[in-house]
Amino acid sequence: LKAGLKHMGHEDPELAALVRDFIGRLYLKASSAALQTPLLAEQLPLGLSLAKPKRTSPALRWLLQGERAATAHESCPDAAPALVGLCALLVSETALVHYTPRPKGTASPVPEPSGAQAIDEKYWKRRYNYFARFDEGVRMDLGAWFEVTPESVARHIADRLQYDRVVDGTCGVGGNAIQFAMTSGAVVAVDTDSQRLEDARHNAGIYGVADRISFVHDDFVHFAETYKGPKIDAVFLSPPWGGPGHLDCPHFSLRDVEVPDIVLLFAAATKLSSRVALYLPRHTDLHEVAILASHYGYPAVEVEKVFFQHPTPHLKLVVVYFSPDALEQGIPKKIAQKTVGPKTRPHQSRPQVASGPIPDLLSSNMSGVLLRAVYCRSYLGRFVVRLAMQMQELEAGEKREGGANSEGRSFVNKGRGRAAQRGQPRQARLKPPSSDSQKASPSSCGQEVQRATAQSLCQAFGSAAAGSELDSAQQLLAEVPLIDALKMAKDAQASGEDFGKSILRLGRESHSEAYQSVLTKRKAELMVKTALT
Repeated sequence: LKAGLKHMGHEDPELAALVRDFIGRLYLKASSAALQTPLLAEQLPLGLSLAKPKRTSPALRWLLQGERAATAHESCPDAAPALVGLCALLVSETALVHYTPRPKGTASPVPEPSGAQAIDEKYWKRRYNYFARFDEGVRMDLGAWFEVTPESVARHIADRLQYDRVVDGTCGVGGNAIQFAMTSGAVVAVDTDSQRLEDARHNAGIYGVADRISFVHDDFVHFAETYKGPKIDAVFLSPPWGGPGHLDCPHFSLRDVEVPDIVLLFAAATKLSSRVALYLPRHTDLHEVAILASHYGYPAVEVEKVFFQHPTPHLKLVVVYFSPDALEQGIPKKIAQKTVGPKTRPHQSRPQVASGPIPDLLSSNMSGVLLRAVYCRSYLGRFVVRLAMQMQELEAGEKREGGANSEGRSFVNKGRGRAAQRGQPRQARLKPPSSDSQKASPSSCGQEVQRATAQSLCQAFGSAAAGSELDSAQQLLAEVPLIDALKMAKDAQASGEDFGKSILRLGRESHSEAYQSVLTKRKAELMVKTALT
């Protein structure tokens, strides 16, 4: 190989440099995977997991700084791996079901692309998953068919990122920006392709939200460095993954795609907002995500595993939420079930059911027996049954509307439903908290995450430490801020000393108040234990 590159260098130096760098990238990715098994989302259970990424110095420089792989490898070929960060991964799971009304009995009004724009049949069959209103004239170029976010996922992410101003740094044809405009106050959509921005503007017009999106033709990194507008509350990034071929590799690296540079996009996003959502393949190496989080000051991130339920439940993708509010959400404990879109086609109008003998008969205690008997007799029986069902739906709807009005909530709910029927954007509305979140305050959720992380750190690094010192170290790690606890654990592990003693020494030096508090608690516990003995 070296001989071939040397000969190639005489013929075409630029091509030789490209080949050398390509081989260097393959080597760094393969050697990193050999030194530490990639951490995949499918391996992580629901709850809290501690990521402990290890990298050689060339691999770390290549990942974070984008240094040419050939140069990084050749400068230090035999570097030893070291712990380069610690991060608490709050692993959540969401199961999505997407119901989309589709034309039945007639051919699609939009012909399937052919010729130079021809696409794989499987993508064409999923067109309503990408845009539910595809037949109304949605525009998609060839690359968008395997880059656009499915509408159910885009709606789910938009429901989670409900803020005054959201930036979509990789707009494309507008799949995410459209949904953000339905839940947030204003959206800034950035893309380097002017034609895609025009397609996104056109698609936003179909959904009735074009006036709520500012389309910016610019490189996102340059946009982030020069932005002088109102405060940005959150940034969403859905970078290209390299086309369908990205699934051919056992794991996806953030450096698998050279243009755009995903790490550089993330670094630029952190300049705009402390809240960044990163949309990634399901087989992304989460060790790299943990390295990013540690490098940019996020002690904990949420890793959301998004499952599609049809045709069989399967992991589809991963969304990583970098936010200073991650601790306040606590440790995920149950799988979220979410349905997007109506389960049945909406009726144009409800038939009015008159009062009289038939409704009175059907509302009696014997209605079930009578309906079953009549239904099996004739078409007239089926009509009567259908009439009874419509009457029952109408009465139930009136009761629900009446109950909602009495509680003062129906204006929001009914408004959203009517707006959806008219094609207007759904209004931004925070969901009421669940019973679990009502019981737990953000501070208690943060303390829960810190205690669990302290326990994981002691289990990972303190197996050889003395029991009493390890207990004190765990209490100390739970007392200090999580980002400081992770730094102390990293420094203690690198020192080569006893983990428990090293944590207590570091705590005494940098967090004296917390250290004294832990000592007081430990003395009280020992006194109680001695008295009981």
